[in-house]
Order: sequence, then structure tokens, then C-alpha cells
Amino acid sequence: MELDLARQGQLAEAIAELERARTLDDYPDIMAALGFAYALAGRRGEVLKVVSELKDRSSAHGFFSSFDVATVYWGLDEKEVALDWLERAYAERSNSLVFLKVNPAMDRLRVSDRFVTLLGKVGLPP
Repeated sequence: MELDLARQGQLAEAIAELERARTLDDYPDIMAALGFAYALAGRRGEVLKVVSELKDRSSAHGFFSSFDVATVYWGLDEKEVALDWLERAYAERSNSLVFLKVNPAMDRLRVSDRFVTLLGKVGLPP
């Protein structure tokens, strides 16, 4: 729901909800969604902090989802970096990739040949 608010331009509400959710559970998906909302709001410093925290989490816990990092970068509209992270998620066999076709946050990437190729690798039609 928070990402829907963010995509609809209700960024302040989305960020407030996600920051509140993060105080309850520091789950990587919540962090990624918050980073995405920060990106849409133009809050690059906070975006990069979220990416850093996601990467630090991998050191502490041995794993983080490259898909979550991709989420943050496509929010910044850094398509090539987001696609690099999605390809890494594919190499990790991330189960989040099953949502590539239906996730509205991916709309900015759909025109990319790399994205279409990735859909094929995952077994999804273009």
C-alpha cells in the first residue's frame, strides 16, 4: 500500500508509513520500499543510506536480497544500475523475480532490452 501511495505522488504519507513500519520491523523489504519512496521524493542522501544499510546487513547476516537494492535504484531512475542488481538477483535465484512482470514499480524498466532478456531467463513472457 505504501508503494502505491508513493507512485501516486503521496510521498509524504508513504514515507511516514514506511518509517513507522521500519520502527516495528527492520525487514529488508520495508527498507527497500522506504529507499524507493525516498528516491521518488528526491532524497538521494537517505536513499544511499538505505542502500548502505542493506549491504551492511549482508555482512552481519550473510545475505541480503539484490532485488531489494534494485528496488531502490529503479526508484532513483538509475535503470542500468537497477538492472545490474536484478541480474545479480537472478544469479542468486531470488524468488522475488517472479513479480517482475506484474510489479508496477518496474514500469520504468520495461522498455529495456536487458529487462526483456531477464524476463525470458526467469521464464516470463515479455
